[in-house]
Amino acid sequence: MLFFILPALLAVFIQPASAAANVTNYAYAFDINQAITASTFNCFKKYGYSAVFIRAYNPQGSGLFDANAPNNIRNASSTGLGTEVFMSPQPKSTKTGAVQFKEMYDGLKKNKIDIKTVWVQVTSPANWGTDSKKNLAFLNDIARTAISSGIKVGYYTNVHEWNQITKNTKITTPNTPLWYWNTNGAGPSGETPANFNDFRPFGGFKKATVKQFGQSESICGVVGVNRDVFDTAAKQIFMNGTIIV
Repeated sequence: MLFFILPALLAVFIQPASAAANVTNYAYAFDINQAITASTFNCFKKYGYSAVFIRAYNPQGSGLFDANAPNNIRNASSTGLGTEVFMSPQPKSTKTGAVQFKEMYDGLKKNKIDIKTVWVQVTSPANWGTDSKKNLAFLNDIARTAISSGIKVGYYTNVHEWNQITKNTKITTPNTPLWYWNTNGAGPSGETPANFNDFRPFGGFKKATVKQFGQSESICGVVGVNRDVFDTAAKQIFMNGTIIV
């Protein structure tokens, strides 16, 4: 099993982007790696977003729990947004994948937050080693630890990055969730259609659950927001980040 890492964010200032289109079978989400207030999350909801992907593990240094995650989950949940958690691991760290996952998992538990799914970033090949076997061992270490904790694993990646990082290793676990990205650059001008029409199977992924179609936009005063669309048939997965106080 394997996971994911979001592309670098570039600041592009635009007017708040509404989720707008009522496209049958699709709903809108966004993903963030910074602290956001409840009122700002409410702004996103007003613009038609249904869910948010929140970073819970920061790849800086040797990797560490993202201390912004608990408040982001609480703030988003207070507005009625669905929440998902993603992990940006540090594959070049001396910490194993298992240790990094446990740091994230324990950090959330300490804050009385329970998760059902973690999305692992497998992007930006320059952040990974050139030995695909070592990359796979690192990702499998995360996956085994997550599964043993009762956590489902999904992956954020795309065909090109998956090929470079894993040498197109095929996922063998049935129905492993995929969150892929396809944009033509930063900002609204780089957006691709908010649907899955451009998806082609790769690495054992036969279908996608989520697509990131816009990157590095400024929405509701927040710079560096990525825009996503997901299949409403999978909407139930966006009940993650449960607060268990």
